[in-house]
Amino acid sequence: MSQLDQAKMQEQLNKAMSSLSETVGDEVPSFDEVREKVEARYAKAKGASELSAASIEGRMVEVEQAALNVEAQSRLNELRAQLGIETGGAEAVTETATATAEPEGQVAEG
Repeated sequence: MSQLDQAKMQEQLNKAMSSLSETVGDEVPSFDEVREKVEARYAKAKGASELSAASIEGRMVEVEQAALNVEAQSRLNELRAQLGIETGGAEAVTETATATAEPEGQVAEG
């Protein structure tokens, strides 16, 4: 191929690339911009997941502690009954602990 043919091909290629650049313009993000957006989105999703897990774990700990409090109060009432000691306000405490142990929207049975 002659130099003239090569020069013509190069000019056509340059013209096509220029036309493509004008068509696309600055609207197309660079690879780095896309990567940064993906990483930010991933970080946000992971953070939300961790927050959700932390709140669920915290609520589960609260429920477990409330259940242990109910069991302890029940055992204390049994011991008081065996010893003949009046329970007084202990029943109200047991009801409060039971209500705390129940998930929201549910009512304690019994």
